[in-house]
Amino acid sequence: MLLAGAACSSAETVSTSAAGAPSTPNDSLSASDIDGWQPDDELPPGWGSAVAQDAVRSMRASADDRQLVMAVAVSPKRLADGTCGTGPAVGRVTDEGNPQLIWANLSVLLPNLTFDEVQLWEGEFGACPTADSALELEIGAPLSGRDVVVNKIRWVADADGAYGVCELPDCDPETGAAPATAACEGGSLTADIRTYADVGSHASIGEKRCQDGWAMVEVDIGAGACPADEGANPCAGRRIDRLFLKVGVPHWEVLARTREAGCGPVASNPDFPKVLCEDRPAL
Repeated sequence: MLLAGAACSSAETVSTSAAGAPSTPNDSLSASDIDGWQPDDELPPGWGSAVAQDAVRSMRASADDRQLVMAVAVSPKRLADGTCGTGPAVGRVTDEGNPQLIWANLSVLLPNLTFDEVQLWEGEFGACPTADSALELEIGAPLSGRDVVVNKIRWVADADGAYGVCELPDCDPETGAAPATAACEGGSLTADIRTYADVGSHASIGEKRCQDGWAMVEVDIGAGACPADEGANPCAGRRIDRLFLKVGVPHWEVLARTREAGCGPVASNPDFPKVLCEDRPAL
């Protein structure tokens, strides 16, 4: 997917020439405008750069381990003369000597077209097909199997040296490693409740019980509704929910919530340990 940055211009009204044919501010652009263009050259008039956000199709290290070799998908724009306008994918690598990863930024040259121009010329000639652009980026030091962050997306090497996107549930994008299983200890349960359980960041965590990858936690949501700067919280205790959770990778999963006494919605779940909740009162 190509996300246009400052290169994009706002929509303009298409005018009509004396002969009755539509004319637009960019109707003189042609793919030949960028023949021979190099990354260090100034952008030709009417052209701009766009971030190639999710466009990397494949990545590997070169034979000497000092280049990133990529196939990058680019989506040309149809121009008034019927040609498909796009330049090659370009990029740069930032190697700060980090033993775990390096950074790469990619972009592609595209014509500055308004929405009306895109609609007009694609309507006449059809949309341009997406094509792969070969790209080789120099690295200051050997890659040595380090992770590569390309436009904020982390890529990791497999045992054969080929790179793939690091994404859950198999890979944690924050570390590049297999995600750790959530635990009751160490604060991950409380952190996951505040982040994923829709309770508010200032909610107060009350009774908390865990066993064999299951948890019951009582959360004072009212306390987070109007946290006091000092003294007693006037909203504390007005709404308390009992949450039932199952351990996951890498986060806890909220199964259900209730204010009823006991185990409520998980009472019929044969796997949930009832000892965590059977003695709890209504909230």
